[in-house]
Amino acid sequence: MDPARIVCDVFAGVGPFSIRAGKLGCKVLANDLNPACFEYLSRNIKKNKVTDKVKAFNQDARVFLASLLSNEMPECKDFLPFTDIYMNLPMDAIEFLDVLQGRFDRELWKTLPTVHVYGFANEENELVARMQGVWGRFDTGCLKFHQFRDISPKKYMYCIEFVVPESIAFGVGEGELRKIRKVDE
Repeated sequence: MDPARIVCDVFAGVGPFSIRAGKLGCKVLANDLNPACFEYLSRNIKKNKVTDKVKAFNQDARVFLASLLSNEMPECKDFLPFTDIYMNLPMDAIEFLDVLQGRFDRELWKTLPTVHVYGFANEENELVARMQGVWGRFDTGCLKFHQFRDISPKKYMYCIEFVVPESIAFGVGEGELRKIRKVDE
């Protein structure tokens, strides 16, 4: 992983990904709602000597992301804007994508982050349908699927990778988005 990346690990658990990214030189905002996970995440950050790279939080994922995207956490100013959002909670992470809708501040977010969201499914189309259930219709051409492992003979774990679409990030429809682009040019 490129050490210039700034990562928001929304479901960090005890920190296996966050600690590794911190050791590689990345700045990481690591969050987990579970108080026991947060306790061990904090211990692991100290034990692995990445306190200057990894900040731990114990918040609801939606509140955490919404606060970061709205720039309401002054203690995180050196970690914003982040380049990547990791959402490794395969059963439910896709349903948390709703928090990205219309939350980005245009002044802060000149470059939108890449999302890495994990999910279980029999095939990719199931995951796309779940995303459309959260966001409605959107251009799915931006989605890259990585199949990680078999969960059962017909069920797989996927990582869907994409840059947050502008229409989702800024909460505008395609017609309004074209107008904004013309004004910016």
